[in-house]
Amino acid sequence: MRRCCSTAPWLGRLLAAETAAHLAAVNLGLKSIPVERRRHRDREIRLLAIAQGLIAAAEIGLRGQFCAPIDR
Repeated sequence: MRRCCSTAPWLGRLLAAETAAHLAAVNLGLKSIPVERRRHRDREIRLLAIAQGLIAAAEIGLRGQFCAPIDR
């Protein structure tokens, strides 16, 4: 692994940028889920809220992707 990173120093920056973009999208998706569901006592309800947040983030991303060619 060390050899790969030494020959491609841009790889770490690329992965960090991708991770930051994905975290921002997941954060936006989780914000669309009510706080009561995200902080519920029951573990299963919290997990379902997280899953719904990920689905919401994916829908927001797809919506933006389909609107981009129309805007041009």
